[in-house]
Amino acid sequence: MDQPHQSNIRDYNDLLRGRESLDHYDRVFDEKYPNEAFYVAGYTLCEIESFIQSLYGEQDNSSAPTISFDEMMSYKHHLLLVFKIRQSQGEKLPQSNSGRNVQKYCDNLLGVLSDQTKKENAFHDAVSILKTGLDWYNSQEELDGRSGVAARRTRAFTNKIIDLATNSPMGENTLPRAIAANPPSQPMPDPQIASQIDTLTGTIVGFAEMPSQRSNWLVYVSASNGETRIYEIARRDVAMWNLDVGKAEDKVIHFVETRGSRGDIRRAQIRGVS
Repeated sequence: MDQPHQSNIRDYNDLLRGRESLDHYDRVFDEKYPNEAFYVAGYTLCEIESFIQSLYGEQDNSSAPTISFDEMMSYKHHLLLVFKIRQSQGEKLPQSNSGRNVQKYCDNLLGVLSDQTKKENAFHDAVSILKTGLDWYNSQEELDGRSGVAARRTRAFTNKIIDLATNSPMGENTLPRAIAANPPSQPMPDPQIASQIDTLTGTIVGFAEMPSQRSNWLVYVSASNGETRIYEIARRDVAMWNLDVGKAEDKVIHFVETRGSRGDIRRAQIRGVS
């Protein structure tokens, strides 16, 4: 419903059954939306959170982005909105009672998420749109008579990023895109994290713990830096790169280390498989 500023309330019950102005339950849980609509929204949000983690998680580095990890996470629903607008070319979510129309809309977004290069370029683009909107908001001495109110809580800021997302030409706010001829098995380093976290290449040599169908993988990886460590690979990365438990050993993965290590276990975000 293009209202990410209302996602920052403290109690989600208020969002669904609270004050009349926030009573969206019947509008959100409408039978015209197939299950895929909720899936693609939740899946995209998970991918955005993972992207923010990898890009803004190393704040002790001198070259880290100026915006903090926590602040960027507080704008994740705004990034979700920008992603939706940009990757659907401004097309509105179908409001007809035909589930097929919604399915086609969702399939288009899932197509972006299934391509690692397209996905990362789309998220970088969304971050750039967000930052442009924040620069605009911070330059205002007074906005709607509420000086000092966080941008994420205002309708005015939401309107601004909708305008930017709708009217900014594709590519105007993006970082340099990866070379098209670069194969998925040899991914280009993410241009915004290359100075913080090197892309590693390693071979899966075994499982530290056999995974269930819904668990993350814990694998031994012999990396290009000469070390063999236990890495946790998110289930969504396993699915995205078509990794199979029975054929995982000897697979070469290209990955970056992200925050959230647990003792000797480090987290890996896959950039490519060969």
